Amino acid sequence: MKAKIEVVTQHGLLKISGRFDIDTVLAFCDASRKLLAECRSENLVVDMAGVDYMDSSALGMLLVLQEDAEKRGKTVALTHCTPFIRNILHTAQLDRLFAIGGV
Repeated sequence: MKAKIEVVTQHGLLKISGRFDIDTVLAFCDASRKLLAECRSENLVVDMAGVDYMDSSALGMLLVLQEDAEKRGKTVALTHCTPFIRNILHTAQLDRLFAIGGV
């Protein structure tokens, strides 16, 4: 399943579904730039409810988003993560940088 990325800037929300991988880099970068530029909220949320796969490039994209958000005084939380995705995030120790919520 190809990734779908939706930005809801007024709520600081970035929704991802499908495969979150190297093929998603440009779309994710564009969406996260838009979110950071247009959102006034200090708390950003990446809704990963529909993510069925993620690779190391996705982990890198999340780290870049977190660093860019931190520079702007914002936080990033990951929500609706399946147990499979939570395990990947935990293994990569990203649970130290992000608040991670399950399904």
